[in-house]
Amino acid sequence: MKMLSRLLGGMALCLALSVSAMAQESKPVTKILITNVNIFNGRDGKLANGMDVLVEGNKIAKIDKGIVVTPEGVTMIDGGGRTLTPGFIDMHYHVALASVDFRDGAGSMAPDIDFIGISAALEAQRALMRGFTSLRDVGGASWGGQTLCRS
Repeated sequence: MKMLSRLLGGMALCLALSVSAMAQESKPVTKILITNVNIFNGRDGKLANGMDVLVEGNKIAKIDKGIVVTPEGVTMIDGGGRTLTPGFIDMHYHVALASVDFRDGAGSMAPDIDFIGISAALEAQRALMRGFTSLRDVGGASWGGQTLCRS
């Protein structure tokens, strides 16, 4: 009986995920046109000046000069000649240590693991707003279900 219950639960979950995916597919794709930007591609030191970038959904659909789209359903952003770059990657970052004071070590004032998690999430958001789309947290925040060791 327990096995049947798990099987039915799993089937219900799969059905719910499928319905959710179909509902998402039926939504119109959002479009954003960013005009008048200089593009830095991250591969060479050159800027492509006066470019337009069309974003459809969460993907860059086109980069070119003078992209023309029908204004219906498109969010237009004038880049004002600013430089658009790919997301930055920080290959050695400690998101859990960036905004929490651990100087007390394992004493009574050591931060709670939940507080550390909330602080890390806020720090990740701040990093994203600085242009970092990927952070590699080297040797940190990997406690999983464990608790911090306290002496």
